[in-house]
Amino acid sequence: FRDKYMAWQSLTVTPLKGLDISIGESVVYSDKIEFLYLMPVMVYYLADEYISNRENKPGDANQQIFLSISSKDHLINTHFYGTLFIDELTIGGLNASLAINPTYGGATTRRQRTQLGFTLGLSVTDIPIDNLTLNGEYTKLYPFVYGHHDPAQTYRNSDYLMGHWMGHNSDLIYLDLNYRFLRGLEANLWGAYIRQGSQSYSRQYTQPEPDFLFGLRNNYNYFGLDLKYELIHELSFETSFKLTNISNEQKDGLFMNEQIREYSFLIHYGL
Repeated sequence: FRDKYMAWQSLTVTPLKGLDISIGESVVYSDKIEFLYLMPVMVYYLADEYISNRENKPGDANQQIFLSISSKDHLINTHFYGTLFIDELTIGGLNASLAINPTYGGATTRRQRTQLGFTLGLSVTDIPIDNLTLNGEYTKLYPFVYGHHDPAQTYRNSDYLMGHWMGHNSDLIYLDLNYRFLRGLEANLWGAYIRQGSQSYSRQYTQPEPDFLFGLRNNYNYFGLDLKYELIHELSFETSFKLTNISNEQKDGLFMNEQIREYSFLIHYGL
């Protein structure tokens, strides 16, 4: 058993009403508390360099950089947002992810690292119909994001992922329509599609870096419909239907398919 610690800091600025921009960094480390990470406005990369030289353990901590942007009503009734999480990135790796192919240090860009994830989202309300809200979101997690060569410094806590629940080497498209028919009665129609490759980290430091969605593929299709009615204050009824289609690739290249149907009925009071 080894003790595990996390430090986190961020800065948010609002240059315009409705526009929020945040940038920050986090670090996961182990064994003992390092008070250097508790200093305000400390650059964790420099702190890790100092601690690594002191302990003679180069690149010991697991550092991340993140950025988020939220824009509300700069287009009428519209909310744009996005987040970027950088676990490990080189310029060559970024070029490769953008389908650019220059050489870097005598090696192709496929030999560089691109361990990051991002989300882009959009929400539109009352367009073109009053009381109708459309939400759309896309998330992509490149291979090996959240991982680390030291198992005590992965981006997990008690084996629970602290990042996006999908895990690395996967992407997600999500859409939903929410409509309020009248006060207390609303419906939500939604769907999601997930592609997921191998969840193993065994090839994290191999070269060239594996392609996105490497390994056996798993595909998940979700479709759901939720109806909710508030009869009186704090008393509401909710019914839901969810259809799940799962497709798992086998070693022979064929896919094994499974379908799951779920129904539920709930009564809420005081919630």
